[in-house]
Amino acid sequence: MKNISLKHRLIIPIALLGMVALLSNILSVLNIRNVNASASNIADNYMEGKERLAEICQASMDIHQMALSHIVATDYDTMILLVRLGRCSVYGVSVGGAAAHNCGQMAAAVLTLGSTAPLYYLPVLLAVSLLTGSLTGLVSACLFQALGHTNLRHLIKE
Repeated sequence: MKNISLKHRLIIPIALLGMVALLSNILSVLNIRNVNASASNIADNYMEGKERLAEICQASMDIHQMALSHIVATDYDTMILLVRLGRCSVYGVSVGGAAAHNCGQMAAAVLTLGSTAPLYYLPVLLAVSLLTGSLTGLVSACLFQALGHTNLRHLIKE
């Protein structure tokens, strides 16, 4: 080995590196062609057209708008019922409205998705409605107290 020059000793590793680079480039080109073929297959066979996606989007928006109006009506009706019962404070009415709102959201999610899976999230939302309803009740109580000396208070009671 002492007789072989440095130039000849480096040829083998350089040649090996060149072959590895060549093999890597060939495999890259083949994989890019496979990815392009797979992407074309997915686009051609599995994706909906723009028009169909626009229809799906519009149907989802329609369901959402209908559900939103029903959620608001449910909240309002629930809160009016709790006020008429006369046993709930402003905090109870607010928590009841928040809970009704979250139940309406779950109903809308079930209708939109066509699955009952969102119902697993309902206990979390009901727990959160205790907090948000209490906060709304606190703000409402403060407003009622601030409006106590005005004529607006009588309008709110009616």
